Amino acid sequence: MKHVLKTSKDCDKEDCPGCNICEGGLVLCKVCGGAEGSLPTDCPGVKMTTEQDEAVYVGILNYAKGYWWEKLRSGWALRWTTHVPTSPGWYWWRESLAFVALLVRVTECGFHYRAGDDKRHDSASFGGQWYGPLQEPGGDAVEGYGE
Repeated sequence: MKHVLKTSKDCDKEDCPGCNICEGGLVLCKVCGGAEGSLPTDCPGVKMTTEQDEAVYVGILNYAKGYWWEKLRSGWALRWTTHVPTSPGWYWWRESLAFVALLVRVTECGFHYRAGDDKRHDSASFGGQWYGPLQEPGGDAVEGYGE
């Protein structure tokens, strides 16, 4: 989605003496709230959280091609999604950007992880963010998800 930039027509002050937005000096998206350095490549279609805004500003997070991307020290970017996996395999899962990711195994019956329990969980009712399926060394990725 392209950014919807705020213009002087959006100014709600009748007696505006002129500001950076009205005069065209500041770029601000009406949808995601990103401005200048905190403006991701594409608009995510919803207002960014403060955490997302700050991470985009410092260059460790970007939204492009419909996904959030994280920059790692190695320079690689992982593509995280809120879409629940539909194919069996190994995935990273985290509640949000602020949480440590857990390695989980998705099966037809839900998913398993070891975090104090070894219970089966229904992945369809689980929110959060997913990355995967992970590729096994020397093997192919599970088809049908994340392509």
